[in-house]
Amino acid sequence: MIDMTTPPPVVIDDLPEFDDFLPPAPIAASIDFPPVAAPAPPAITRYGGNDLYAEYDGIMGRWEVTGATFDYRNSLKSWGFRWQSFPNKLWVFSGQDLPEKFLRLLKPIQPITIIAPAPQPVAPTVNEPDEEEAPAPTINLTVANLPAWFTPPSWWATINIFIQYRPGIAIVGPAGNGKTTTAEMALKAQGIEYLMLSCTDRTEVLDLVGGMMLTASGEKWHDGIVTRAFKEGKALILDEADALDPRVMMSLQNALQDAGPDNSQRFISTPEGRILPTDKCPIILTMNTFGSGADRQYVGRNQLDSASLDRLSFISTTYENEDRILMARGYKSKLSKQIVKWAETTRNRIEANGLRIIVSPRTMLRIAQAITVFGWAFDLAIEIEFLSRVAVKDRAYIA
Repeated sequence: MIDMTTPPPVVIDDLPEFDDFLPPAPIAASIDFPPVAAPAPPAITRYGGNDLYAEYDGIMGRWEVTGATFDYRNSLKSWGFRWQSFPNKLWVFSGQDLPEKFLRLLKPIQPITIIAPAPQPVAPTVNEPDEEEAPAPTINLTVANLPAWFTPPSWWATINIFIQYRPGIAIVGPAGNGKTTTAEMALKAQGIEYLMLSCTDRTEVLDLVGGMMLTASGEKWHDGIVTRAFKEGKALILDEADALDPRVMMSLQNALQDAGPDNSQRFISTPEGRILPTDKCPIILTMNTFGSGADRQYVGRNQLDSASLDRLSFISTTYENEDRILMARGYKSKLSKQIVKWAETTRNRIEANGLRIIVSPRTMLRIAQAITVFGWAFDLAIEIEFLSRVAVKDRAYIA
């Protein structure tokens, strides 16, 4: 049954006041929000295996993958990696957590600590003789004397260890990525004096080892730069070494081999006899190829003899830390990242279209200077500092 009784009267005093619907008054005092901390890097920042190498870039917040990536290119793309650079194969993955399928190919790489080992307690004497263990490669580096603009690459520890333990070192990588500069900085960091020679296909055995030269008093032996380095106890940098004639390169066979247990197997032969190095005297070769000869980009390179290459310890390098390099030279972070993004996009287009053009950090530094110092617009700096040396027929592929 429906209740037809009269409802109770509405009490007006019980209704909410108009002010109750108004938003609260703003707080006069300012609120200090705590700074948002940058995400911590992953626990493991380096992986390697199956000729692949992955390293986390904390500045860019991404993983960079180099090495023999060609066979894995389809898998890398399906796992979310992006092709990012040329001429070296370089893939990037945004974020901190690598795909599980990719990690199955790799193993963590422990960082190399370049410090002197702490004194160890003397082991107790035992009746059975213990086998002697080779000392761990530990090096004291004085990096305070390095210029502020220098940004050490990912292979900084490797080159410093090789300088102490290898007679011949080959640093291979694209043009302008800091191979020679890093070699010089590593030698300076260790207080090692060095000589340098820029090589071409016209460099002769006379330039490297030495030879008889005609003087006013008759023929006289003239020391080449390698012989000088051995006598003076200095290191030697052979820049653009893959431009050498392979037969000239073979004159360094004995100079590039290990000295042997009695330190007598590494030498230079001269009329004076065998010249042994008076110190470690490492020979560092910088190259754009692995001694395999000319390719699309580096047409002035020669094939080097396998016996020569077998004596060398190789360090494979690529373009890296480019935004940090620009910022270390005094250019603003926003501009540096803009130039790096343009360079990576342009390199991708160059690779995709098989063009013979290089975008190196040297070009990027000129562009940054043109924008910052000359006051040019970004597009104008690109036009003058880069596109001006690109054939008109190729510009459409990279514009």
